[in-house]
Amino acid sequence: MSESIDDIPDGIFEPEWDTPIWRYITFYQFVSLLKRNALYFNRADGFSDPFEGSLPLPNTNERQGIIEEFERAKTADDVDEIASSAYETYRKFTFLNCWHIRDRESAFMWELYSDQGIAIKSTARKLRESIENSHTDVQISRVNYIDYEEKKIDEEDTYSPFVHKRLSYSNEKELRAIIQETPNVRPQRESSESRELYIPIGSDVTDSMLVPGKFVSVKLDELISEIYISPARGGKFEELVKMLIDENGLDVEITRSELDSDPVY
Repeated sequence: MSESIDDIPDGIFEPEWDTPIWRYITFYQFVSLLKRNALYFNRADGFSDPFEGSLPLPNTNERQGIIEEFERAKTADDVDEIASSAYETYRKFTFLNCWHIRDRESAFMWELYSDQGIAIKSTARKLRESIENSHTDVQISRVNYIDYEEKKIDEEDTYSPFVHKRLSYSNEKELRAIIQETPNVRPQRESSESRELYIPIGSDVTDSMLVPGKFVSVKLDELISEIYISPARGGKFEELVKMLIDENGLDVEITRSELDSDPVY
């Protein structure tokens, strides 16, 4: 991955590389990160937002217009079904690791994701550099928040549906690390010598092709700038986190959430 705009695929919104980013995780996820030295990327269709990886209304309306043109030309067979299946398929082969862009920690994010856990502070640059040697094609993008009833997105690339979200999620100020990996298999009707990218859709997608997520190796000492302890956790929890950090040979500052400080009257 490179900062050069020429190396960034279409559809990706280049982040401000030195802006602080945060990942709010549970204690279990924190232990997994330390023991595996790997970030977990969830499959896109497993997120709670049903619009994840979908298209805004103007895109689907435009598709309908194209279908009507095909119908007038008597060539409309299954155009809508094929297009819909293709986008649904990409949700199954796209994997996301999500961060929050903000200079300081967020009470909103503590409450939303992990008021009993850990917040990891980093930067987009550190995230990129920490996974450069993972031998996995990972793209890093800001999320663009739009009105899905009014705004159209580009369909010339496969990343756009995953770097756009509805305006109601704008408080998340999200940055995403994205993997898109389709299975290296072809149905019998497809030539194994074909050089074109094959994307299975519909009944071609089998359970054996699907995984719930992917672990990507990461250099923790390059990734983590600072670790913040949830304002809901006490001193013993902080001691446990410090012990785990020491056991894994990391030299990382551990900070109690500023939300845990006492007010001055």
